[in-house]
Amino acid sequence: MTEILKKYDFFHIYKHSKTKKSEGGFDKVGNDYDLSVLDELLKKRFLANPMTLNPIKLDQHSYAGITNIRFYDDEGHVLSRKDEPDLVISHFWVFNIERADTLKKAVVVQVERDIQSGRREYGDSAEEGAASDTVVCFNPANGVVVLPPRSGMGISKLEQYFPRLQ
Repeated sequence: MTEILKKYDFFHIYKHSKTKKSEGGFDKVGNDYDLSVLDELLKKRFLANPMTLNPIKLDQHSYAGITNIRFYDDEGHVLSRKDEPDLVISHFWVFNIERADTLKKAVVVQVERDIQSGRREYGDSAEEGAASDTVVCFNPANGVVVLPPRSGMGISKLEQYFPRLQ
């Protein structure tokens, strides 16, 4: 059997936990961050109707939104979408963020034809762009975020995205 090694990027989200509408995130001393703010926002996304979640503008040409979110307890059990997450128990979140870049076009090639005539481009309008998906794992107990390297939503884009969650 062939082993395939996978690499992931790990980072702490402590300095990125403030939300756009809140000054929350600081502890009583003012030098630490409370990740319950981000935890509550992810819970709100988990409970929301997936069809009502609009993308968030990150910069002039980038938009992102959570398309799938799962709540796991510390033993790895997945919570059903019809149950409400208990943020008191030890848990972590796994979610998919889809990022669209309106400067990029999506290219599709029909493999039954030659490359040039089988090529199609999408995303000509200013409201469309190529999409890329990133699976994110977030542990609110220690602030660790795990990302696949060279994904559509890297650390810098997550730093822009988390504070804009509402």
